[in-house]
Amino acid sequence: MSKEEQYEKRTDPIWFDKPYSSIITDKGQCKVKQGANIHHEVEFGILIGQTCKNVALDDWKKVVKGYFVGLDFTDRIYQGRAKDSAGPWSLSKGQDFFCGLSDFYTDVNAVQDVQDLQLRLEVNGKER
Repeated sequence: MSKEEQYEKRTDPIWFDKPYSSIITDKGQCKVKQGANIHHEVEFGILIGQTCKNVALDDWKKVVKGYFVGLDFTDRIYQGRAKDSAGPWSLSKGQDFFCGLSDFYTDVNAVQDVQDLQLRLEVNGKER
């Protein structure tokens, strides 16, 4: 059981944001403070290209502008404190350089099934 699974599942949403200062791009460099307990995970992102609400399932391609791969960093110390107090995760997820983003891929048809993707992460040539 992972550390995250040790907490009871919540019925209300968990709030966090990725402010502009957290974004690093292809040429950027992640800067993590010494002694921090930072975890990371690779994620598939969808760029919504317009304001929308209640989009019909068959119309999803009309609002998607593109895709990207993201690297999401989490400070587990701040996250644990937030979980214990049922507070927002903003400090644990939104620190500077905590959101690596690939280029945006604008060919909406390039991905046939977003539920059937294999993403992998390499750091200095080693798969994580």
